[in-house]
Amino acid sequence: MVASDGIPLLKPKDVESTNEGEKKETLLDRVGSRMKTSASSIWDRKFLLLVLIAAFLNALRGLFSKLVLIDLDPILAGFVDLVTVVVCCIPANVYYRSKLTTSPKMAGVLFLTGSLRGVTTILVMVAFKNIDAGDAEAIISSRPVIVGALAWIILSERMTLLDIIAGLFALMGVVLLAKPTIIFDLTVAYNQKTLIGSLSAIGVAFMIAMTGVLRRVLSLTEIDKNVSLMYINLVGAGLCGVACAVLGEWQWPAEIENQIYLIALGVVGYGHGILTIIALSKEKTYHVFMIKSSTFLMLYVLQYIFLGVTPDLPSIVGSMGIIMSTVLVAKSKLDSDTSEGTK
Repeated sequence: MVASDGIPLLKPKDVESTNEGEKKETLLDRVGSRMKTSASSIWDRKFLLLVLIAAFLNALRGLFSKLVLIDLDPILAGFVDLVTVVVCCIPANVYYRSKLTTSPKMAGVLFLTGSLRGVTTILVMVAFKNIDAGDAEAIISSRPVIVGALAWIILSERMTLLDIIAGLFALMGVVLLAKPTIIFDLTVAYNQKTLIGSLSAIGVAFMIAMTGVLRRVLSLTEIDKNVSLMYINLVGAGLCGVACAVLGEWQWPAEIENQIYLIALGVVGYGHGILTIIALSKEKTYHVFMIKSSTFLMLYVLQYIFLGVTPDLPSIVGSMGIIMSTVLVAKSKLDSDTSEGTK
């Protein structure tokens, strides 16, 4: 059909088919747009995925530690661990020709962070030597809450209601997994030894939290992340070396298997450290440490697989609490990204 002005007219069927084509095209566009949005959303949260990988590597470190510390002093193990991380940092620094110098102010921050790292290693030994391992782990697991408070004060990183609820779930989960005697066994007597161990564990929690905040500060500077990790562990190794010299703990493990575990402890520690620093350069300190709380859950799974540690009901409930805390942190991160995107 042709109109009087010479323009061809569409038949009713042609009009319907054209409208259907437009609808199909619109539907495909919507599906494609949603897929792109989902892919972009997952990519935006890739740094939280890095934290999960770092948590798994840290769980491996915990497994290796349990195997190594059977016949080795913890301070010596910490010294070898830190030295191995330093050695792992050197090839990357040489290959990328990383700048090894920095300002006096940042050098002071690096030295303070490394000192905290070394003292933390020593205090962990004191805590595990004087109190039950479950008690120590439960106390140290409070570090995400301390991190959140310090990050709020020092870095002005605000915590949402979801963040606080996630922290409570994580704390509950770790306590149920650790099953500290201070909660599950009321017949335990308290003495000076228990007090020293408990105070050491509290000190570890505060120092890990402070180290996390300082690492966040360092990750936002021009200092290369690999160089930062090398200097932090170098200072920590120096302090542990001094402690080993004072205590006379230089006995290298006799079995080759334990030597391999000891070196693997440091190699895996390097991966854990560099991934954590990368994540801290992009994510809030509290979110990073909350996700890292899943280390305890992963360690429990590894112990079940390799050491035959069978989970009980409190452990299962605790695992669910940690999983819930991770989901809530991811939801909080999503809400934060959405609100920033609408501004």
